[in-house]
Amino acid sequence: MFTIPWVASTATSGQSRLEIAIRAIPDDAEDIDAAHTYDYNGVSDTPASLSGELSYPTIAFTDGADMDSWADGQMAIVRFRRDGTHVDDNMAGDLELLTVSGVET
Repeated sequence: MFTIPWVASTATSGQSRLEIAIRAIPDDAEDIDAAHTYDYNGVSDTPASLSGELSYPTIAFTDGADMDSWADGQMAIVRFRRDGTHVDDNMAGDLELLTVSGVET
C-alpha cells in the first residue's frame, strides 16, 4: 500500500486522480532499456478544506499482476502520476506532492 501526502496550491474543492504503477526488475531477466507498458492503480481524492493542508490518500496493490510480482529485495520502477484526463480529475490548480511511501500489508 502506498500513501501519497499532498497539498493543493489553491484549490479546496474538486478531485484529483492520483495513480501509481510498479514494474519489477528481476535479476538477469528484464531489459530496462526497452519500452514497457505500465498498469496503474489509482485513487480519486479531494483536497483538504484549506489550501496548504495535507491530504493522505492510499493506493492498495495485490501481489502478482498489480505489482508485477515484485519480490522482497528486488529492484523495481515505481511511477507516480496525476491523471488530468481522468473523468474524476476536476480540481483546478496544481497538486503539490510531498512524498510517496509504501509498506507491505
